[in-house]
Amino acid sequence: MFFNVIKKQQGAATLLLVIVLTASALIVASSVLFLGLGELDMGYTYQCGEEAFALADGCIEETLRRLKLESGYLGGSLDLGKGSCIIGVSGDAINKTINATSTVENCNKKIESTISISSGATIVNTWREK
Repeated sequence: MFFNVIKKQQGAATLLLVIVLTASALIVASSVLFLGLGELDMGYTYQCGEEAFALADGCIEETLRRLKLESGYLGGSLDLGKGSCIIGVSGDAINKTINATSTVENCNKKIESTISISSGATIVNTWREK
């Protein structure tokens, strides 16, 4: 009879140990899962931002090309691949400011560039991401 009481207590202790270890394993597994989801989200945001940046950069380049062909070009919008950009050109015949704002899915990037045009040569004075 004494041994039956001890065996029941050992069984209860073993069951409690199994429950604690299982709970600990579930906590660790859920933490790893949430870290992985966070990493996926950061990777997506980075990729989306890089695509938007490349699109805005391409729009600046396209604007420079169009200004060489037509000095009075004032900008417009371009649809390229998964995104689009809006181009604005302001300034006089020599000094111009180009603003390109691109949108790819939920990501936006804006680049501003100032240029000087003299003797048919285009000089980029500043180029910065906003």
